[in-house]
Formats: sequence, structure tokens, C-alpha cells
Amino acid sequence: MPRTNVVGTTPPPGSGAQRCAQAGERKHRTDSLRWPDIIAVERAPTTVAADGGEISWRAMLRVCHDCSDELSVKERGFIDTLSRWRGAPTPKQIKWLTDIYERLCGRPN
Repeated sequence: MPRTNVVGTTPPPGSGAQRCAQAGERKHRTDSLRWPDIIAVERAPTTVAADGGEISWRAMLRVCHDCSDELSVKERGFIDTLSRWRGAPTPKQIKWLTDIYERLCGRPN
């Protein structure tokens, strides 16, 4: 019986998706690893060093939102989107948020 992937479909024989899945299965079986050991997801920190201490990304977001009149249209859109974000931001999002926050608070990057 053919194995199905996560979305419930079987990739065509010899496709890149099938070869990738087969390689993952081999690694999974031969090394006795769990899938989280194979698929690593980079997580952003929940707090960032700023102002001589640590501040949560949500607190930085509030400061940036309160000073949104000093932001570019693109930055304002980013802050608005991030304020509706339900999960943890990516490292790239944290970096951009930190850069905006530090600029608004007068700290050099």
C-alpha cells in the first residue's frame, strides 16, 4: 500500500518530494530519531536585550505602535501585522522590530 504524505496524497514515483520523504524515513529509522530531531525549526527569543535589560517583543511592539507616526508606511504595516500575530515572531521579524524599537528610543543599531 502506498504511503501518503502529510496532506493525504501520494507523491508521484521518483518525484523530488518522494525522494525527500524517503530520505527522511531512512534517517528516521536508521538513527532512531524522532521527527523533531530531524526537522529543526528556528525559534525567535521571547525577550530581547535592550535598554540595559531585557524587554519582551510585545512590549517593544507597544512602544513602536504608540510612536507609529514616526514610522515609514512599510514599518507601520509591519507593526500593524505583527500586532495581530498569534504565534511567536520569526528571528527576522524580531530583528526588524528591534531595529525599529532602538531607532525610536534613540539607541544606535
